[in-house]
Amino acid sequence: MDEEEKMKKARVQLLLDNPFFGYLGSYLELERDDSLDAPVATDHEKLYFGPDAVDELPESEVKASIAHGILHTALGHQWRRGGRSEEAWNPATDEAVNWVLKESGFNLPPSSEPSQKFKDESAEEIYSELEEETKEKGRRGTDDEPQGSGGKPAHGKQEGPTGGGERGKGPLDDHGAWCEAEEGDFEKGEISEEWKRRSAESSAFARGEGRMPKALERIVEEILEPGVDWRRVLRRYILRHAREDYDWMKPDRRLLQHGIYYPSPRSERLDLAIAVDTSGSIGRTVLKEFL
Repeated sequence: MDEEEKMKKARVQLLLDNPFFGYLGSYLELERDDSLDAPVATDHEKLYFGPDAVDELPESEVKASIAHGILHTALGHQWRRGGRSEEAWNPATDEAVNWVLKESGFNLPPSSEPSQKFKDESAEEIYSELEEETKEKGRRGTDDEPQGSGGKPAHGKQEGPTGGGERGKGPLDDHGAWCEAEEGDFEKGEISEEWKRRSAESSAFARGEGRMPKALERIVEEILEPGVDWRRVLRRYILRHAREDYDWMKPDRRLLQHGIYYPSPRSERLDLAIAVDTSGSIGRTVLKEFL
């Protein structure tokens, strides 16, 4: 079986086993790209495949790669980046997608196993954490980079911590086509709305087949009504800046008089001002959450 037949077979299997992904995938035209090192790459119109990478993957992982690329497009990761750093946005989106695939029963290679700390988080939330980790490493004087699919805007030549190496050991997809799509002459708003409509149709199709995993129910809500949980972001911000530590330069005076040299506790606190928005745009349910 050649690589194109392998891809076509995997797409048919997706439609049978995972109708949400199979239905969505029917909107993407399959195209071979010999320059592609990763199994697949997607923009909003085509599903590219790298024949060498596809050849070395088992069929179950080819199917996971296709679903991975499809979900990137359904979630609008290509056009949701905005002014965010590509080096952190790429791995953030991969983590978010791979968690959905794992919870939906896909067979992921070890290199694409998602981190437990990012479970149930959106790409934006993961991005914020990766950016903070990078800043923290910078403060400590290290040169470490965030893990995941890095990328340069060259379709088929993605670079980054997991972008190269032995075939089949890298990321499930290449994000180079995203940059090419961003540079194209199209209205991102129209494309976003079109993919929302397609996702709603695919969700209805999968429910009709009785095979809509709970993980996908949650992700469809994110597609149709994207947003970040402000409570989780606020909690993470406060915990990050409210630190408990010890100071050896200032010993604990209560113990020092007994001849015990012990560090004194040091706390960093935030001064908070609380304001409740009661304007007309705030509904009763949201107001209750505030209070």
